Amino acid sequence: MTYRLFAGTYAGTIHILRLDTDQITLADGAALADGAALAGGAATPGPGNPSFLAFHPRLPVLYAANELGTFQGGFGGAVSAYAIAADGTLAWHASQPTHGADPCHLAVDPTGHWLVVANYTSGHVTTFPLGADGLPAPASQVLAHQGAGLDPARQAGPHPHHVAMLDGRVLVSDLGTDNVVAYRLDDAAGALVADGPAIATPAGGGVRRIARHPGAPWTYALNEMHATITRFRSGEPGGWRACDTVSMLPAGYAGPASGAELAIVPSGRFLHASVRGHDSIATFAIDPADGALALRGHVPSGGATPRHFEISPCGRFLVVANQDSNRVVLFRLDPEGGGIHDTGQSVEVPEPACIRFAPAP
Repeated sequence: MTYRLFAGTYAGTIHILRLDTDQITLADGAALADGAALAGGAATPGPGNPSFLAFHPRLPVLYAANELGTFQGGFGGAVSAYAIAADGTLAWHASQPTHGADPCHLAVDPTGHWLVVANYTSGHVTTFPLGADGLPAPASQVLAHQGAGLDPARQAGPHPHHVAMLDGRVLVSDLGTDNVVAYRLDDAAGALVADGPAIATPAGGGVRRIARHPGAPWTYALNEMHATITRFRSGEPGGWRACDTVSMLPAGYAGPASGAELAIVPSGRFLHASVRGHDSIATFAIDPADGALALRGHVPSGGATPRHFEISPCGRFLVVANQDSNRVVLFRLDPEGGGIHDTGQSVEVPEPACIRFAPAP
């Protein structure tokens, strides 16, 4: 099996990678001949800092959040759209200003009609209509978040960091206010409309990402500044109900730490999360009865500052973007025991910030 991956970076380029899994062989149940091949390919330039990537749900179009403070002489960053050719190469088609500073995350709604962008520094959320060809039109709405958090240095104002499309809603994690803000998309107005009260996360934790369990009513929020994960029972009549919060760190660790990414394997049995500073991937077992997390251990991320990772659609591999060591590293996942095993395979990519597995053709 061969996968195509795209790596967004802070170096101004999007890199195309290939993962060939056919050489993986298992012997005696435990011994691994780590033969999965991870190879680099062409790099596509863009307007700058294509730090996060997203795909159109039906069309061969890739979107990049250009994490910039100014774009074409105006305030804020941009989003760019690329056509994906059959061989995986990218052709730039369009860029639009976000009218918000440092867009760091974006997502397309399941209908493919709207693109929503989180602008971290300025605290804005921008909505773009998408044409029949998948290209973004000028922004239809620039929405300013309000509020602050406990930390005067990191949370003096709002900092939207993640856009998730869940339950027919648009959920925006705001690191600056410790809230997950819920919206619905008004197609006629081309705008986000508030949909219920904000979901509170631990004060001062700096919520960065959320992940939904694939088969049970549990949602997990990663709190960047505390390096913790909060479990919610989602879908309750009154909204989400916070259950507990667990540390992402090993016992006794007192060094610098910052939570970055979390993801749940397709089976729903394990959750993995990356820890910057400790530079590791933490593994948690998910209790099938109540969704509680139990820390299983950590493995080194294979580099410095694991900003992002993604699990392959088959659930057998995990690929990490180590931003400060310019290294994308391949791990094998044990679907039964939850273990993570370094394959010894890596590719040099300048300042990698995001890894995305391309959808199946």
